[in-house]
Amino acid sequence: MEKDLLYLGPDCILAIRNAIFSYSLSHDSFTVGTIADLTGYSTTTVAKYFNSMKEQGTFVIMPGEESHKKGRKSVAYTIKFNPYYFIGVDVLHSGLVFGLMNMNGMMVRTDTFGDKVIALDNSFPDTASKAVKEYVDSLPDIKSDNIYGISFNIRGAVAGDAADKITEILGIPSSVGSSTNAMAYCEYNTCNPKDANVLYVNFSRGLGL
Repeated sequence: MEKDLLYLGPDCILAIRNAIFSYSLSHDSFTVGTIADLTGYSTTTVAKYFNSMKEQGTFVIMPGEESHKKGRKSVAYTIKFNPYYFIGVDVLHSGLVFGLMNMNGMMVRTDTFGDKVIALDNSFPDTASKAVKEYVDSLPDIKSDNIYGISFNIRGAVAGDAADKITEILGIPSSVGSSTNAMAYCEYNTCNPKDANVLYVNFSRGLGL
């Protein structure tokens, strides 16, 4: 298993992994061929990754659809979503609020730390990364490999490359955005207004639109 993954290389692994998760968010199952088409890697290369994930128990084999070859069925897979999570970090003036959400969109837990205050200056990527690492280390039975993405909601502005720096430090895809934009997006998806527009007004220490 480890030999196969070393053979594939980190860029290949990341591309295949991202394609699988992205596709799985809107489809019940996937095949080696599907992911090969999405990534441009050969079916042999993708199959090596699949075999490693099967050994780890991450992928579950499902009954496949009939393939074009007579008498043969393709093998379809689905993901055990439980081991994978997203982390949302609300960066407040008075501390940090962490939210842990599983891949099914269910909140697993929220934790508030009034003693952790992060300044929105050039030190933000380093201090934010340190805070996340400490939080993940405190979670029982969850490792950084189980975290699929991190989103920071801030009240203010930081350097435009902050998200890239955090991603580089933690090795986990990260984003940084304003709290108003994040809340507006959540309201839009919750209300599901179809073709309607949404205006979200955030009254805080200032006025956010």
